[in-house]
Formats: sequence, C-alpha cells, structure tokens
Amino acid sequence: LHPALLDAALHATSFGAVAETEPGQVLLPFAWNGVTVHATGATFLRVRITRLGNDTVAVTAADATGAPVVSVGSLAFRAVDPRQLESGDDVLRDALFRVDWQEVPAPQETAGADWPVLDLTGRPGADVRESAGEALAAVQEHLAGESDARLVVLTRDAVADPAQA
Repeated sequence: LHPALLDAALHATSFGAVAETEPGQVLLPFAWNGVTVHATGATFLRVRITRLGNDTVAVTAADATGAPVVSVGSLAFRAVDPRQLESGDDVLRDALFRVDWQEVPAPQETAGADWPVLDLTGRPGADVRESAGEALAAVQEHLAGESDARLVVLTRDAVADPAQA
C-alpha cells in the first residue's frame, strides 16, 4: 500500500469523522491498532471511515473491485500545537541519517584452518556400515567437544530408500 494513497484516504477524517480541535491545533494520527493489510498493489481505494469516539476512527479500504486492501481496527488522533512540531528543528535537522565511515582493521588470517574432514566418497555399497559408523563417531566427537563450531554433514546422491541405493 503506497503511503501517499493511505495518507490521501486519511484526509477524509478532517470532514467530521473526528471531533474538532482547539483553534490553532492540528490532529495527527497517534495510535494504530488492529491493522491488517489484505492486498498490495492497489492504485485506487474506496475508504469507509467509522467514528468510534471523539478522537478515534476505524478505517476500511477496498480496491476498485471491492476487494479489501487494508483495515484498521482503531486509529486514535491526538491534537498538537504546530509550534511543538517546530521546536528543536534546527538541532535535529542534521542529527538523523548521517553516514560516518569507521575504519575497521582487516581480520587476521588463520594459518591453516583446523577442521576435520571425513571423506566417505567413492566407497562401494558394502562399506555402508563402516561409513555410517565413521560418520556417527565424528558427530559424537563433535558433540562431546566444547567448541562453538557448527557441524556440517554434506551428502551427495544420498537416498532414503535402501532399494534405490
């Protein structure tokens, strides 16, 4: 759902769906509850806004075919003095979205990484029990150790059905 389309849909709340504010104040969406996006890609919305209270509405939006696009169980608005939105503007203007480059030293390469490899490829079918035993021993040794390393078991052309072996 494109944000501009949702924003345009919410403009209808200014036509009496929400209570009037004090002079000089503006209403801003404050608390969203029960939001469900039913579909994406809509370029047209039919919106139904139901007043739930003085400052709360429910919103249901459908596409041109009537299929639901988005529903909001409740959306509460809060009155704000526009001057509150300006306060600290100069301080915050450059505070966000700043990119800083931090140099990080390259990791030291480990000379001859230490990991066991159990290669059981190319063995004839008669060695299946022996191969399975060796693989089991490798797994048990790994589990008995205190390393945080992960164990990877890679198979190729393995079959679950002995008749297919």
